[in-house]
Amino acid sequence: MLLLHAAPVMPSPTWRHLSAADYTHWLRQGMGASDGVRKALSIQAQFCQQYPDLQAWFNAPLAERVGRIYDGSSWAILHAVSYQAGPYLVFLA
Repeated sequence: MLLLHAAPVMPSPTWRHLSAADYTHWLRQGMGASDGVRKALSIQAQFCQQYPDLQAWFNAPLAERVGRIYDGSSWAILHAVSYQAGPYLVFLA
């Protein structure tokens, strides 16, 4: 008798921000008590204000999500909030 096993079902991702306290804890693991933590928290707050619904960021055009494009001779910042939020987005991942 041949038994077929179904592929495991992957859970749906949750599209939500995590707390500043959780992000602070993660940042301090790599940065200690440096001033970079304060700056990263400020960027996180700006990003959360711009995209309170994280799904809206995922639905935005790629150039907006990346935050910058190459215009043929240099990089141009199109959307500073997304560009600067890279470390926060890594944390969320």
